[in-house]
Amino acid sequence: MNFKESPMVIEKAKQFCTQLNNMATPIQLDVTKKIERHQLANIALVIMCLEQENTKFAERCLEEGIKYIDISASYSFLQKLELLNPIAVQHNTTAILSVGLAPGLTNLMAMHVAQQFFSMEKLHIIIEMSVAKE
Repeated sequence: MNFKESPMVIEKAKQFCTQLNNMATPIQLDVTKKIERHQLANIALVIMCLEQENTKFAERCLEEGIKYIDISASYSFLQKLELLNPIAVQHNTTAILSVGLAPGLTNLMAMHVAQQFFSMEKLHIIIEMSVAKE
């Protein structure tokens, strides 16, 4: 079984969203294939945590006005993503590139949480990473 086709992955995502009082909705897409406009309906933000071969998925997100965050570290891929800036501007959206996972994405999420409170003394970040087994 291929990782991206694993039913365990989508089930874990559903459980996580339930814990968030369904403030997010999990969807499963194969970003190596053509993504149709209807597949991205009602999506406001994509956080890409996969290394990609091309920028087609990012381009589709930006064309749909979806905010796009990418944790990629590949310089050659990031150069390609930077060329999509005119599309982001045209569709009034934003792409944040090479944020990394930790630090990076975790810091952005922590900042968002901290801004929800009048004051905060500490914020602990815990990262759990796993790989689906076949």
